[in-house]
Amino acid sequence: MPKFSIIVPVFQVEEHLGECLDSLVSQSFGDFEIVAIDDGSTDDSWRILSSYAAIDGRIIAVRSADNRGLGLTRNVGIEKASGEYLLFVDSDDRLAPGALQSIAERLRTAGYPHLLIYDFARFYPSGSIEPNGFPANVLEWPHQTFKLEENPDLLKVTWASWNKVYQREFVLKHGLEFPTGVYEDLPWTCKALLEAKEITLLDKVCLHYRKGRPDSIMATGGRKHLDIFKQLALVFEFLDSEPEFSEWREVVAEQSIERLFYTAAIPGRITDDLMPEFDAACEIHFAEYPHKLARLQQALTRGSLT
Repeated sequence: MPKFSIIVPVFQVEEHLGECLDSLVSQSFGDFEIVAIDDGSTDDSWRILSSYAAIDGRIIAVRSADNRGLGLTRNVGIEKASGEYLLFVDSDDRLAPGALQSIAERLRTAGYPHLLIYDFARFYPSGSIEPNGFPANVLEWPHQTFKLEENPDLLKVTWASWNKVYQREFVLKHGLEFPTGVYEDLPWTCKALLEAKEITLLDKVCLHYRKGRPDSIMATGGRKHLDIFKQLALVFEFLDSEPEFSEWREVVAEQSIERLFYTAAIPGRITDDLMPEFDAACEIHFAEYPHKLARLQQALTRGSLT
């Protein structure tokens, strides 16, 4: 069993796929497999992926005839993975040099917890790199591992699947899987954070997240962005399914404001013709939190949450 399974969903990324795969196969810590799934690409992605797999036996290349979307493609990767821990790396991003070595060492010193969260950096076409950073109070927790209730400001850290490392046994035990549609990381992340009894942090940039790709999902607008309401509904269904998690509803509702604000505030995501539908969905979503709805509406009017 390899220490890590790196799950890489691939779709229409011929321009960036080689850079991504190079960042993985060149890691100094070599005990890993790469499970890369081509999600029905029509460009040169499959040829690039299969050529890498022919050279490096650690790469498991899978091809789908149809485009199923990011979440379902990651689920295929989980099914095929055999590693002790899972990482998700999107095929236009890259692991930082030495990332796996640092992650492996942190997992060891923390007693091999359920979940590790690491820092990441945004990188731009200009070549500039901008570290994200953890909130200072999140890093102040004095122990190697903790539960979310001991460090609740962790919910303010980016709700993404790709800034975390997951014990595969933990993922399977709790039935973690990605839903369809975009913003699929929201229900996945919430469930992972709440179910994990042992979380640790690594204050080191381990992943470079590509910004400025004009054809990426988040750079193009349209109805797909209304999926955020479906995903937030799944979050609250999960919270309501377990009495022990119901106390998190208020906190998660507050974090929902952050995500909805930035979805609508970024130019071009929610197009003008979709704004009435977006506003109506906000009213439904925050019906039981009228004060939060008012805060979101005011923030959208003035263009700032502060």
